[in-house]
Amino acid sequence: MALQIETEQEAYLAIMYACMSVDGRVTEDETDELIRSLMKEPVFKDAPLISLYKKVQLINQSIRFDAYRLIELAAPVIGPELKSMVFKSAVNLLQADGVVFGTEKDLMQHLQKCLYPEISNGSTI
Repeated sequence: MALQIETEQEAYLAIMYACMSVDGRVTEDETDELIRSLMKEPVFKDAPLISLYKKVQLINQSIRFDAYRLIELAAPVIGPELKSMVFKSAVNLLQADGVVFGTEKDLMQHLQKCLYPEISNGSTI
């Protein structure tokens, strides 16, 4: 049986991981910064972040490192009350270096469509 994203914590982390990996690589510094920032989020209070991170890495590996597919697997697990926080965190992560490249913008549009399918036929970011 394949690994699945089962909790909102896993889904949130998977979406952040997809944003980090959209350029084809994830550095140790990016990983450290992600873990530090997630530790500040109430949803991750007392969460086993390292084991969650390792599970997300295995899921990502099983889908051949496809950031778009990772978002598709994670977005349906995010509850309505957490969607805006996840989207905001993802945008902040992608804008951290001050430049949003085309692939990053495309990924954000994909995330928006997956998190908010009911409004995705209209405007985009």
